[in-house]
Amino acid sequence: MLTKVALVNALSLLDNERDHHFRYEAEYSLVRATGVGAWSYELQRLVTGPAKTAFRKDASSLMAQVTQRFSVAAEEWQAHVLRLLETTEQSLGVPSGSIRTEKSAIISFFTRFTNIRNKYDHGAQVLGQVSSAVTPLADALFLLSRELRLLNLPWVLAHETHTGSVRYLPLTSLDRELPANLPTGGLFILHGEKALPVNLVEALPGGTDVFFANGHYKDKDHTFEALSYVTGSHKRCNGHAYSVEPTLLSPSESEGLAQLDLQGATWGNLPPRKSDYVERSELEHELLDELLNSEIDPIITLGGPGGIGKTSTALQVLHTVAERGDFDLILWFSARDVDLMDAEGAVPVKPKVLSFGDAAGAYAQLVKEMGYNVDEPAEAFKAALRGNIDDRTLFVFDNFETILEPAALFASLKSNLRLPNKLLITTRFTDFKGQYPIDIGGMEFDEFQELVETTASRLGIVATLNSNPAFPRSLHRETFGHPYVVKIVLGDIAREGKIPNKVERVLAKKEDILDALFQRSFERLSLRAQRTFLLLCSWRSVVPLAALDAVQRRSANQENLDVEAAVEELLVSSMVEVLRPEGREDPRWVNVPAAAFNFGASRVRHHALSSEILADREYLQLLGPLKTAAIDSETLDLTNFFLRVAQELERGGLPKDQLMEIAVHLGGAVNGAWRTAARAMRTAGELKVARKLLNYGPSDVASWQDPDLQLRFDVLYQLSDPTQVIPAVELLRRHLKKRDYYAYNLLLRTLSSTFTTKAVQPTQGQRERLLTDVIVAARSHQEFVELKTSKDLAELAGALGYRTEQKAWRSVSEYKLNPGR
Repeated sequence: MLTKVALVNALSLLDNERDHHFRYEAEYSLVRATGVGAWSYELQRLVTGPAKTAFRKDASSLMAQVTQRFSVAAEEWQAHVLRLLETTEQSLGVPSGSIRTEKSAIISFFTRFTNIRNKYDHGAQVLGQVSSAVTPLADALFLLSRELRLLNLPWVLAHETHTGSVRYLPLTSLDRELPANLPTGGLFILHGEKALPVNLVEALPGGTDVFFANGHYKDKDHTFEALSYVTGSHKRCNGHAYSVEPTLLSPSESEGLAQLDLQGATWGNLPPRKSDYVERSELEHELLDELLNSEIDPIITLGGPGGIGKTSTALQVLHTVAERGDFDLILWFSARDVDLMDAEGAVPVKPKVLSFGDAAGAYAQLVKEMGYNVDEPAEAFKAALRGNIDDRTLFVFDNFETILEPAALFASLKSNLRLPNKLLITTRFTDFKGQYPIDIGGMEFDEFQELVETTASRLGIVATLNSNPAFPRSLHRETFGHPYVVKIVLGDIAREGKIPNKVERVLAKKEDILDALFQRSFERLSLRAQRTFLLLCSWRSVVPLAALDAVQRRSANQENLDVEAAVEELLVSSMVEVLRPEGREDPRWVNVPAAAFNFGASRVRHHALSSEILADREYLQLLGPLKTAAIDSETLDLTNFFLRVAQELERGGLPKDQLMEIAVHLGGAVNGAWRTAARAMRTAGELKVARKLLNYGPSDVASWQDPDLQLRFDVLYQLSDPTQVIPAVELLRRHLKKRDYYAYNLLLRTLSSTFTTKAVQPTQGQRERLLTDVIVAARSHQEFVELKTSKDLAELAGALGYRTEQKAWRSVSEYKLNPGR
């Protein structure tokens, strides 16, 4: 029941304007389903396939809970549920069917539960097995039903009474008033202010029973079976709405040939090379060399973000390999479910391979004409991987991340593959790195320029681009050299007849494309990486990594984020770039490319952590807008930021403790920032914070600059801190050396008042230093010491208990008062 509730709720959350028949296709299948396995399959396909981009934007946080991955040992409730499920599996002796990976998402619960259900129904467990499985399974179900928000959407039944009026009956707990403009019949969920219809579930008037679709569709009368999990009753439901077979999706343009053909000197089913491919020499040579190395690295992964050129580069190199004849067979398996077309944008297509079984079936279909025994496709496929046939075979899996259970398939392939056979995988994700991973980034500028020129020629916009010679360089910088994004921008130029003022405005109109490029990668990010990414997307500016770290680590945030780890995760996923001055490690700046920024900006307010992200943004915006040119500086200048912090402290708009935390963090983290931060805090009257920041200065007082020493003395003096002696003595020594007697007299007078009028008690060490470095040292310059200063020295000596020095300086002051005596 939980599986079915999760799926019907997820189907309800699809956006009608973005739904390319995904809902109908799933429901058509489910009324014909023969078991719960079909429901878990459709649920997984819905949240991991092309339909994932069709969910309502305000449902993104709900769906993120389903696909967010956690380590096995994590403390989050999702990880705990999966651990309980594993205990249940072990008790029942249910084979998991896959090797557990380091990270898993709660979506895997439903697939694994299907295995338990099937094993329990068709097996013969002893009482001890069942007894030991009950408790962890019950705990897992309870925790899942309590915490998974997708299972806790309010259900409301609308039905007409005998009088003709409409009654609304909540079938789940409802803690708010019903919104206006509700449906007048049927079952629906409440999501925000929207009432979204629920299909495949029928509730009796009054809510006395609820029936879920249970398959067994009959074409004769167009009905299907429905089952009540409350009473165990069955009934037939009207299924005329599902009588027409859904339109089948077209195959991908990069799907392999249906049968083997002689390609060069090799039998293979490779799709053709891309006609508009631009050579990427260095990348191609690296991939070719590795494929031809038959001694090591059986698994090669070609990784990178969507649309970056993984498939087109792979095909270019593979056709070269085929022409050379280094393998006897090259077998291409496509899991692609979205084609990125230049004109049409992101077009859903039908993937050829979604599981190990699909791959085995495709293999059997391809090689059976060669006389191989493929009566048992799975075993034949494993034998081929192990090299039990004479042919040297190169297996290629394109778009591996769209496999329904990619980790399980990867584990199976890895455990069976043997040299000299090889496996090449193209993937957006880093989870499936082989022994030799190759990461594809944006194009180098010379490659990029060739792509721009060939595309512009094809689109007939060469003259338009020539009118602005600086545009290609600017476009390369803003798009990361992303080939597909570039084609989209150039296509827009062809339609509009002019170069856009801002590339971001072009991309903002391509929502389906942005989803296709980034949705999968975003959903697989850890929560900390999602939060960091959306914070960066909430405000258009390059951001110093140190400032990003300071803002997100402030104590008001419940979790102390590891921001550097989050940025590294985003960097690996090609969601951000990290900039730094040439030849230097720091300072580092984080920038979000235009396409990724537009994707993230539209999701900030719909994320589960939206309020925390927007709160962080208020502090980050104190930096002021920064451009990428700021990275040319070898130091990070935060002067204006600290000035704004001081102004904000005076204004009282943001919490004082948080502002000061950020200032202190940056003061210690950024080289030299303590200096400007301390000045800002002193201006704002936060002397204790200023003192804390000054502690980040050099440990050797002799290496301090004069203005910093003066600031240090002023702050400590105002706080009546005896350690003011340290900067004061050093400054006095410098004033004497430079013969700046005016500054010397002024400082000495101030210092003296600390121990006389303020009655501050110095330590013994401070007393001795004052004696030798101030009171005694001043004798050699006493002719330049003012009358008032000589009196101050006398008072200082007396306050410190040095009677002899007190008398000596009194004599000097009397002489200065009456020089003739």
